[in-house]
Amino acid sequence: MPRLGPRVGLGRAAKVALLVAIIMVAGPMAGYFYIMDYVRGLSEQVHAEIKSTTIVVWKKKIAINATVTVNNPSDFDVDIASVLFDIIYQGQPVGTGRSMRSFRLRPHSYQDIWLLILPNPGETFYRMLEGLMERGVWVTIDGTIHAQAYIFGLFTYNIDYSFSLRKRIAMDAPLSIENIGNYISLEEMRVCEPGTDIEVILEVRNPLADAFQPLPFNITDLNLDIYINETYFGTGQLEEPVQVPETGSAEARLLVQSSEETMLELIKGSFNSRAFLMRAEGNVTVEIYNIRLTNPIEYEEELSAGPGLSLESLFDFTIRRLADLGVEGEWHVFEVWFDLKLRAPRTPVDVEMQYNITYFSMDIYDEKGNKVGYVELLEPIQAELANITRLAHAEMRIKESLFHRQVRGGERELTIAWTPKNLRVVIQVYKLVIEMEREELEIPELMGLQVVIGGVKMISPSALQRDRIITEAYVSITNPTDFDMCLLSIGGQPAISFKIYCLEHGKYLGYGYLLENVTIRAKSTKGIAVTVVIENTEHLRHAHRCGLAVCVRFWLKNGRIVFGFLGLVLTITFDVIMEE
Repeated sequence: MPRLGPRVGLGRAAKVALLVAIIMVAGPMAGYFYIMDYVRGLSEQVHAEIKSTTIVVWKKKIAINATVTVNNPSDFDVDIASVLFDIIYQGQPVGTGRSMRSFRLRPHSYQDIWLLILPNPGETFYRMLEGLMERGVWVTIDGTIHAQAYIFGLFTYNIDYSFSLRKRIAMDAPLSIENIGNYISLEEMRVCEPGTDIEVILEVRNPLADAFQPLPFNITDLNLDIYINETYFGTGQLEEPVQVPETGSAEARLLVQSSEETMLELIKGSFNSRAFLMRAEGNVTVEIYNIRLTNPIEYEEELSAGPGLSLESLFDFTIRRLADLGVEGEWHVFEVWFDLKLRAPRTPVDVEMQYNITYFSMDIYDEKGNKVGYVELLEPIQAELANITRLAHAEMRIKESLFHRQVRGGERELTIAWTPKNLRVVIQVYKLVIEMEREELEIPELMGLQVVIGGVKMISPSALQRDRIITEAYVSITNPTDFDMCLLSIGGQPAISFKIYCLEHGKYLGYGYLLENVTIRAKSTKGIAVTVVIENTEHLRHAHRCGLAVCVRFWLKNGRIVFGFLGLVLTITFDVIMEE
C-alpha cells in the first residue's frame, strides 16, 4: 500500500457531493426533497482522506497518482462511474484528473479510490510539482462526479454532481533531485587540448532505483563551479545529455575549463603527500519524460593522493648501451641509450594524460662532491600518465680528467663514482609547460668502480741475487652498479698494466700486467692477482736491503685499467705511490 501522506479533509461541499453520489435514499413515493434532506443528514458522517500522492508514468508521460480513502455511511450500495476534474494552480490550469475505474462503495465501509492527474506541459505545472515535493501547495479542484445509488434494491438514481474545492496538498515523492550529488562519483579524468581542459568521467546512479515505482530520467544540463581545497579550479559543463536507467547507472562526461596555474598546482600536488577536497556547486536539469526540473546541486569528495612519490622515482631508468664519441676539449663525450621507466603518480582516480618530455637533464658528481659532468636528453619522449617504459636517447659528458687519477700515501684506492644530482624535467601537456627540479636525488650511481691495490708480494733478499724476479700484486675491484663489468684484455694488450719505479731514487724497477678478461658481477667485489716482474734487482740489492728485508717505496706509473660495460670500453690511467 502507498505510504500515507498528509491527511486532508474534503470539506462539507465535497462531502455533500460524495453523498449525492453515494446515496439516494427514499423511493419515488417520498419525493426528491425527502431524499436530499436525508443526504444532507448523512453528509456530516462522510469522512475522506488523501492517503498518498506519488509520481507515476502513464503512457510514457509523467503523472500524479492520488490515493483517497472514502467511507459510505449509508445503508445502500453506491456505484461511482467516474470522477472528472481540473487542477488549477496560481490561476492557471495545470492538469486534468479522473478516476481510473468504476467502483462500488458498500454500506458502512471504507474504500480506496485511485485518481490520476495528467499534467498540462508548462512552467506552471513544473512549479507546482516542485512545490509538492518541497512544502505542499494550495490548488483548486473543479470537477464532476457521475454515480448511481441503489435504494433497497428497488430504486436507482443517476447523479451528476459538480463540485469545486480549494485544498492544500503535499507529496512525499520518490523524485528528489536536490540530493542527486550524493549519487555521483568521480571515476576518471582525461586532460585534453590545450592542456587546461579536463574531461571528467562521472558515474551517475539512479536515486529512484529503490522507489516504489522506479523511474528513468535524463540529465539534460549540468553546470558546476569546481573548487579544490577551497580554491577555485574551473567551470564544468555537461558535454551531452545523459540517460540514467531505472535501476542502474550511467556515465556522464563533464568538460572542465581550468587555467595553467591551477593545473600546475594539481599535477605537482600529485607528486607530494597531499589530499584534495573537491567541492562542486551549480545547477542540474533533470527530465522525467515530459517533466523538466532545474535545481541546485552540491557535490563534495575528498581525494587522497596517498603518501606521494619522489620526483626521481617517476623517472627510473636502466642504461642499455653506451657509445664513446671521443674527447671534445675538457669533456669525454658518450652517447647513451636507456630504458626510461615512467611511473604514474598516485592519484585518487584514474587520470589519462598524453604528454612529451621535452627536456631532461642531470648533473654528475664524483665521490668528493665535485661536478664532473652532465646528461641531457637528445630527443623528446612521447609518453602518457601510466606505468610505461620508453627508450630514451641522451648525451653524457664527463670531464676527461676523471679518467686520469693520482693516488698518494696509504690509500691505494682508485674510486670512480658518477652520482646524479640536480634533476631537471620539462613536461609539455599540449600547450601547458610544466617545469620540475630536484637537487638531491635518490638515484643509484650511473657508474661506479673502486680499485684497491693491496701491494706487491714480499720479495726475499736472497731472490735479489737473480737478474729477474716474478711476483704478484693484489688488486680488489668493487662494482656497485646494477650491471656487470669486465676487465678487458684486447688485441694482446693487458687489462691492467703499470710500470714500477723506486720513489726515492726514481729508478725503473719493472712492470705489472693482467693478460686475461675478468668479470666483476653487479654489486660484488672480486680479488685479482696481477703479475709483477722486477727487472732491476741490482738497484734493490745495493740501495734497499734492510737486513733480512727489502725496504722500498714503489711508485706505480703509467698505470692503465681497461674495462667494459654496456658495450662501452673505457681506459683509466693512474699513478699510485705505495708504502712497503
